[in-house]
Amino acid sequence: MPANAIPDTSAKERCPDTLLRLLVMVAICSIVIVISLTSYGIFRVYAKDILTHAEEDAVKIANVMVIQEKSTLFGQGIAYPDGIAILDEAAPGFDKRMRVFLSPFDIVKIKVFDRTGKIIYSTDPSIVGVIDDANPYFLATLEGVVGSKQVTKESLRDLTEEERLDVDVVETYVPIRNARNEIAGSMELYIDVTQYRDEIIRGVGTSVGILTLILLAVFGFSFCIVKSGTKQLIDYQERLKDLATKDPLTGAYNRRAALNRALEEMSRMNRAMSAPPYKSLSLIMLDIDHFKKVNDTHGHQVGDDVLREMVQRIENALRKHDFFGRYGGEEFIAILPHTPLEGCRILAERLRLDVCEKPFVVGDLELNISASFGLACATDTATSFEELLKLADDGLYKAKAEGRNRVCCLMQERPETGHPGEVMAS
Repeated sequence: MPANAIPDTSAKERCPDTLLRLLVMVAICSIVIVISLTSYGIFRVYAKDILTHAEEDAVKIANVMVIQEKSTLFGQGIAYPDGIAILDEAAPGFDKRMRVFLSPFDIVKIKVFDRTGKIIYSTDPSIVGVIDDANPYFLATLEGVVGSKQVTKESLRDLTEEERLDVDVVETYVPIRNARNEIAGSMELYIDVTQYRDEIIRGVGTSVGILTLILLAVFGFSFCIVKSGTKQLIDYQERLKDLATKDPLTGAYNRRAALNRALEEMSRMNRAMSAPPYKSLSLIMLDIDHFKKVNDTHGHQVGDDVLREMVQRIENALRKHDFFGRYGGEEFIAILPHTPLEGCRILAERLRLDVCEKPFVVGDLELNISASFGLACATDTATSFEELLKLADDGLYKAKAEGRNRVCCLMQERPETGHPGEVMAS
């Protein structure tokens, strides 16, 4: 890049908007993550609370059952080899009493284990006699530890032999102790907690809803502040860019920006020369005729107004992709990408008429202003920008020498191709 070239600031200009979009994405992701983790945390708190209460109820019920049925479980003081047992003749009465005792509670099933892990009683008769000695919860009760877990059963028969579907139950394993406070067996109680499912959903939904509103309010307020700051930053960047690239008097691009743009267009044209259609780059240099006389006669303030009006007229006549800048003093430069010499000549003539046909009105003054134009065009990589600039400047010098208010060019069209080409001596 040339020493006087202006760095491309387009990426930097987008930084505030990019940062704002990034912050919005981070905020959205943060909200989603916070809400997800909070939902899970609140759900776990509710579930833990239900599990704890169910476990406490199960322990109380189991202890009362053991006290009431100690004669059946412990054989009226006769020590069974396995700690506890239920005689066959006592089983029907024990089962009946259990169902009556448990009916006021949300118990849907119980199991009683001896020390070997054998199920000696259950409200589900089909599993009596099954050995479940590998169950970690049962093994923990042999160490005196109460354990609970919450599970969802697709189908379960309750104490009344009614089948229930999609049931949430807390399974609690409670140690059974004899009169000497020794572990004699274990009891597993199934407590139905399905009724709390909707309560959990409502609780989690309400908590998450409130949290979502709070987060949206906080992030929304923060977004407004950041957006306002971003807008100010963009405005500051635009002002800095204008200071670096714009002429403060006329608002046209300054010499440095114009030359930098010309070099960019030359480079772009050279890259496009590998295949037809052939590209071209034209250059117009123009100078206000007798501008010093305007300053000397009417003052520099009037001269400044003339310069501003000149820039406005020229920019209004150029195409959107053309580039116009102040080269120095009353001299300006127009860069015309993809424009052959003849197109440049036509445009320059139109610019000349836009300047001279309508008087410049400055206060009470009406000034007849004209300008001289020099043209040049490059269509191949052999033409350097310095050569192009010199040709346009020489054309401008010729226009002034021949009487001003005219368009001059030291180049001609190639008759065999219709494209601008060789430099011709004047």
